Amino acid sequence: MYVVPFPPNSLSSLIILSQDMVNIEALGYQYDHLPNLPFANPTPTMRPHLAVSGADRAAIRGSFFIGAWMEDPAHGVKHLIGAEAVLSRWHVAGCANCQNHLAIQAHIPLPEAWTEDDVQKARVYVRLHTRDQPEGIEKLGMRMIVKG
Repeated sequence: MYVVPFPPNSLSSLIILSQDMVNIEALGYQYDHLPNLPFANPTPTMRPHLAVSGADRAAIRGSFFIGAWMEDPAHGVKHLIGAEAVLSRWHVAGCANCQNHLAIQAHIPLPEAWTEDDVQKARVYVRLHTRDQPEGIEKLGMRMIVKG
């Protein structure tokens, strides 16, 4: 057998390994007129985020999302500041692979300038939103910490 775009007469071997694909010029191909681009060296930046744990997929039917909410006591308004969706089966007990991944950890980004004190002052809390309870429930045992 051979890889479709490379007929056997163009190769020294009928077996193609990943190392054979590293240099396309050895296969008789080349890219024309590519600009000489500098390599990017991105500097990772750690934005503050809420690390939420303690949700158990076995206790929830179907997919859901974990929402981070901020309460504005001065105006009596609640704002959704972030969310993380979790895809899940309706019947987790019938799935052996699902049983290996019951614990959920969510990482919800916060505004860049926020600190742990800002989270406390803003009265940030998390709710678990399901199909059965779209308004969300405060799930006992869920923990929230600020990282970053």
